[in-house]
Amino acid sequence: MRHQYFQKDQREDQRFSVRSARRSAFTLVELIIVIAIISVLAAGLIIGLNPAAQLAKGRNTQRESHLNSIMNAIGQRITDNDGDFNCSSGDLPTSTKRMAHASSTPSSTYDIAPCLVPNYLAELYFDPRPPTSASSTHYSSSTDYNSGYDIMINETTKRRTLTAPYAELDQEISITR
Repeated sequence: MRHQYFQKDQREDQRFSVRSARRSAFTLVELIIVIAIISVLAAGLIIGLNPAAQLAKGRNTQRESHLNSIMNAIGQRITDNDGDFNCSSGDLPTSTKRMAHASSTPSSTYDIAPCLVPNYLAELYFDPRPPTSASSTHYSSSTDYNSGYDIMINETTKRRTLTAPYAELDQEISITR
């Protein structure tokens, strides 16, 4: 009698293990459906986040920060010199000029780095756009730089304006004080 129960229990265990193995395994169709759903969700997330636009927003924020820091440094220099900018490069330009070393194109640049670096800024900030040509933005020293930012002062109001002409996402970044 004991032997019968043992055999019966053993057969039931075998049936149960076969059934549970069949129930716990995924079919190929189920796996393909799950992969397709995950792919659609991932694609939607990537499109929704738009990494290129997020990077462009980050670079625009960096541009605003750079312009604020440069503007603060100019203000500090003016304060230290009793209301005058007083720089070896001359007065601030009354027409828009690029803040770059004068050797690049003297008529369209204003050499501001020697006036601000190292007393007011550790180094002159430059536009974070990816390098695309020999005239890309960079800062190596006060004699080798192209900030990519523009500067001008209004003769009448004496208000200074800094601009980031390479702003992305059709955003205009400009600071006037």
